[in-house]
Amino acid sequence: MSIASTPVTTQSGTQSSFRPEIQGLRTIAAILIAIHHIWFGRVSGGVDVFFVVSGFLLTGSLAREVTSTQRIRIAAFWTRIARRIFPAAYVVIGVAIVGTYIWVSRVFWPETYADIRAAATYTANIRFAETSVDYLAQSEFKSPVLHFWAMSIQGQFYLVWPVFLLVAWKIGAFVRIRRSAILPVALTIILVVSFVYSVMRTANSPTEAYYDSFARIWEFALGGLLGITIAKIKVSKNIASLLAWVGLAMFVGTGIFIVDISFPGYIALIPTLGAVMLIISGNAAEVATSNVPMKLLRLPILVKLGDYSYSFFLWHWPILVFGKLYFETDTASALGGIAVMVAALALSIVTVRFVENPFLRRRDGENKLPSFTEMISLIVVIAAVFVSSHRITDNAFAQVSEPVTTTSMPTDDDGDPSTAPTDQIDPADLILTMDEAELFDPANPITPDPLLGGKDLPLPRLEGCVKKLAEELIPKCAFYGTPGRPRIVLLGGSHSLHWFAPIYAIAQKYDLELLALSRPGCRFGTDRGERCDTWLEEVVRTFEKDPPAYIFATATTAREQNEIVGYGFVENWRRMERLGVHVFAIRDNPEFTFNPPACVDENRSDPAQCSMPRSQVLAAVNPATQIVNMPTNVTLLDLTDYLCSSTTCYVVRDNILMYRDKDHVTQTFASFLTPLIDRGLRPIFERDGIVAPKSGS
Repeated sequence: MSIASTPVTTQSGTQSSFRPEIQGLRTIAAILIAIHHIWFGRVSGGVDVFFVVSGFLLTGSLAREVTSTQRIRIAAFWTRIARRIFPAAYVVIGVAIVGTYIWVSRVFWPETYADIRAAATYTANIRFAETSVDYLAQSEFKSPVLHFWAMSIQGQFYLVWPVFLLVAWKIGAFVRIRRSAILPVALTIILVVSFVYSVMRTANSPTEAYYDSFARIWEFALGGLLGITIAKIKVSKNIASLLAWVGLAMFVGTGIFIVDISFPGYIALIPTLGAVMLIISGNAAEVATSNVPMKLLRLPILVKLGDYSYSFFLWHWPILVFGKLYFETDTASALGGIAVMVAALALSIVTVRFVENPFLRRRDGENKLPSFTEMISLIVVIAAVFVSSHRITDNAFAQVSEPVTTTSMPTDDDGDPSTAPTDQIDPADLILTMDEAELFDPANPITPDPLLGGKDLPLPRLEGCVKKLAEELIPKCAFYGTPGRPRIVLLGGSHSLHWFAPIYAIAQKYDLELLALSRPGCRFGTDRGERCDTWLEEVVRTFEKDPPAYIFATATTAREQNEIVGYGFVENWRRMERLGVHVFAIRDNPEFTFNPPACVDENRSDPAQCSMPRSQVLAAVNPATQIVNMPTNVTLLDLTDYLCSSTTCYVVRDNILMYRDKDHVTQTFASFLTPLIDRGLRPIFERDGIVAPKSGS
C-alpha cells in the first residue's frame, strides 16, 4: 500500500532522504483502516491518505528523473515496484486460497476464487465494481481479498503514472511550455478532470465509483502536485502549526464524523487535504520539532511501524474475515478485534523480515531490469493461483446442474398455460401454507441446488439490464411483453425485482406490457438517499406524462429484522392515485442473519435447521394493514403464510430453495408462487376488463 521513502525536497531546497512524519502518517492510516474495518464498518480515509502519500513520493522521484535526464527508465521503475509489492501480496493471496478452502462455505467458492484471481492480476477493483460489492456492509460474507481493490488501484497507478509523466513532459517540450510548468500543468489537468468525474460518478453510482480507478486518480495527482511544488511552499511557523492541527483533525475525524456519505466524491477532500496539510507542515524543519502533531507522527514507535504498514494492511482483512467465519460471528468483540490487529502486526513483521526484505536487498541494485528467474517466478505464481482456484471449484461443482430461471406460468401435464388444472380449481388453492406444506423430502433433490442458488437470478440481472438501469432512466432492455398493451411497472430495488418471474408470467398470461424499473438499493419511497430520490422523482415525472396502468412494488421493508412501511411509500401511492395508477404492494419477505444456500449446503439432510423465528424477522401484523386512510388505489398482497409457518420462517419448502442469499428469493421459488400473486392481481385486472385468453384460443 506504500513504497519506501523517496527523497523529498524541503523548503530550503535541500534533499532529505527520509521523512519520519510520513512514516508515522502511514502507521496511523493503517491503524485507522483496521479499526474502522473491524468495529465500525465506516470509511476511515486511510486509503485516501495512502494514495496521496504514494503520489507525493512517487511523482517527486519521477519528476526529478525526467527533468534531469529527459527520460524515465520505465521498465526499471516497474521492476523496482514489483519487487516491493508482489512478494508480500502473493503470500497473502496464497493464504487466502487455502483459508477459503478450509473456512468458507462451498457456496461462495466460485465468487471468492474469482475475487482471488482478480487480486492476483491487480484487477480486483474492476471486478468488485462489476459485481457491485458493498465494501462496508457488516453482516454479509466478505471476500478475504476484498481489500485488494485498493492494491489494484495503486498497482494500476504504478503502471500508468511514469508513462503519463513522460508523455506529458514530451508534449510540453514539443509545444514549448516552460519546463518548470509542464508537470504542474499536466497534474492540475488530470486532478481537476478526475475530481469532477469522481463527484459525478459518486452521485450516480456510489458503489461502482468506490472502486473506480479514474475516480481516485485525482488523489494521487494531488499528492504528486504537492511533491513537485513543495520546495516553493513557504509557510510561517504559526501557519505550519495550524496546518498540522487542522490536517490531523481532518484525517482522524473522517472516520468519526463522516457517516452514510458516499466516497470518494467531494467528501474525500477531507482526508486528502488533511494529509497535504500534514506534509506541508512537516516540511518546515523548525516546526517539525516543536509541533505537537509532528511530534506525534515522528514518535519512534510510529516511525518504525511505518515499515510494516503495507504488510499490516495486507494481513488484517483476511485475518478478520477468516476469524469471523471460524468463530461464527458477524461482529468482532473488543478483545477479538485487538487479537486481529496483533496477529496482523505479527504476520507483517515476519513478512517484512523473510519475504519483503530479501527482494529489496538484491546486489544488482534497484534500477536493474527483472531477471529471468523473477519473470518466470511471477508467471508461475499467477498461473498457480488460476489453476488451483479453478481446480478446487470445478471439483466441488462437477455434479451440480446450472439453475434454470423460470419466466412462464406453471403448466399442467399437457404443457398448456394453466389458469387451473380444471375450470373449477384455482391453482393458487393447490399451494399449501407453510404450516400445511411438506418442507423436505430427502428422496428428492433440492432445487435449485444450494451451490448454485445464488445464480437463480431475475432475467434483467442475467441480461445485464440492471446495470444499464443504474446509468439510464428507462433503457430499452427494461421493456418486456406486448407493446401498446396496458403496462405494469415492476418498481423499486432488488426486493421488487426478485418477483420478476411471476410478474413476467402474469404479463404473458394477460397480454400486458411489463416495464422492470429496478435500481439497486432504491425503493418506491424517500428513505434511500439523494441518489435514489432523484432517480425516483425522474421516474415519477415520466409517469405523469405517460402513466402506466399498474405498479408492483413492496409495501413494507423488513431489513435487519425490523419490519416497517418504508418512508414515503404511502405518499408515493397517493401520487399514483392522482394519476389513476393502481399499485400492487407486496409485503416484504424475511431477512435472515445467515446465508440460506450456505446453511442448506451444510445441512442437506435436514434443511429445517436453517430457520429463524417468525417473530424475530417480521412484525406480528403486516404494518401495511395498519395504515390510516389507505389510498384507494392500493391492493395489498401478503404471502407470509407461504414463506413462514405460524412460528418459524424456513428457507426450503417442497424441496425448493426459497432464497438465493439472506434476503432475496430465488426465481424458482418466486415462480412457484405465481398462482398466488396472480390471484391477488386478477380482481383488478377483471375490473379493468383485462381477462386472460382461454387455453387454445
